Amino acid sequence: MKKTQFYLYLIVALLFLGIVDMHLFTDGMFMDGLIYSALSNNMANGFGSFWSPYLSNSVFPEFYEHPPLALGLQSMWFQLFGDSIYIERLYSLFTYLLTGIATVLCWKELGNKVKTGWIPLLFWLLVTNVQWAIANNMLENTMTVFVVFSAYFCLKGINRSKVIYIVIGGLLLSLSVLSKGFVGLYIWIIPFTLFLFLRKQTIISMAIKTIVLVLSTALPILLLYLFSEDASNNFTNYINNQVLKSIETAVTVNSRYQIFLEFIQHILVPLGLAILIFLFGRKTVDYKTHFSKNKKLIFAFCFLLFCGIAPIMVSLKQSGFYILTIYPFFGILMGLIILPIIEKWMESNLIKSKNLRYLKVVAFAFLTAVFAIAINKNGEIGRDIPEVNDAYIVINHIGKDTEIDICKSQFNNWSKHGYYSRYGKITLLRESEKNAEFYLVSNDDCKPNPEQYKKVNLEMMNHTLYQKK
Repeated sequence: MKKTQFYLYLIVALLFLGIVDMHLFTDGMFMDGLIYSALSNNMANGFGSFWSPYLSNSVFPEFYEHPPLALGLQSMWFQLFGDSIYIERLYSLFTYLLTGIATVLCWKELGNKVKTGWIPLLFWLLVTNVQWAIANNMLENTMTVFVVFSAYFCLKGINRSKVIYIVIGGLLLSLSVLSKGFVGLYIWIIPFTLFLFLRKQTIISMAIKTIVLVLSTALPILLLYLFSEDASNNFTNYINNQVLKSIETAVTVNSRYQIFLEFIQHILVPLGLAILIFLFGRKTVDYKTHFSKNKKLIFAFCFLLFCGIAPIMVSLKQSGFYILTIYPFFGILMGLIILPIIEKWMESNLIKSKNLRYLKVVAFAFLTAVFAIAINKNGEIGRDIPEVNDAYIVINHIGKDTEIDICKSQFNNWSKHGYYSRYGKITLLRESEKNAEFYLVSNDDCKPNPEQYKKVNLEMMNHTLYQKK
């Protein structure tokens, strides 16, 4: 059975890699993740600092939009492994490995067997936003590691009535706050949730564990704020510029309930799979007995998911990736619901040696597909093709660590700033500043004075480069 368990885990991992391979190792990235990688790479190369990350002289010379821990951790990968564009991808992949381990540990702590831990992993990794986030270097990738490990230690502390595990859970949660802010603090609700639905502890015990969890989360951050001027400056700017503004003025959606719609949209594939498994397999097991036995735990995880989503409604600045940390718990929920059907299938089919051979064949086929896709996509530009292509050409011509003037109309193109910073440590200046030797024009917009500039003969897709005479 151990071999069967290994191959099931391997198939789930390879299936996920096969899906994300289409974008994971291609060039080009979603704007946010691109800027995060540029900030981390700059930090690794001595530009900016941990508490004051740096993008360029003109945009985010001091980056306080998010706390810096995830950026700092990724910068360590750049220091260790170099500046390749694949470093941020491999870092994201590593965070998913850690989150997967934490998810299986939570699954085991809930009384399930490790041999079925591939089930919650499958439902987690089939969430479309999860697949998107790994290829786009989101800060939530790092945050999710700390949130899910925090949940594991909270569960362990409650099951064993040991406060030390709750303290560890709180410390991990403080690291999640330092990675991407407060959206992971719904883990504070775990002691109350288990008390409310499972009655595993007394109300006094629940209250004590909740207080310990909150204090062990808040205390490290408070100490940093009080005794580190740099940390205090970072926190103050983050709260004022990001948190308060997003609540008071920032608007990206028309309805506060949009985040729930985003959640439903992204779980359609795993939810549909769970429904099919239930419809075709419910008569093969005594499902009523299973549900009666586990309904309280199922309802507890439904409540936990709700608590992870609902706080986002405070602001009209919403996006689906804000709730990435809840999806491992969604995977666990789906696993709890269809577990007996999968176990019955495993007992009926996978104990036969010939079926183990089939698993080996499937695993080998998936492995071959993953390598084939990775090799085929290597060096390919997956998004922002003109922007990426032209950035490489410009950087190769003028060299790194310099400045370029660009059209005023292009200055708010944050991806452009991200690519030039990430690939060449280049600052893009507003057209009106005209301080740089080179002037980059997009789509022949705002051509420079021909008496002052001459055109550089470069074959680019969407830009023209000029140089001072």
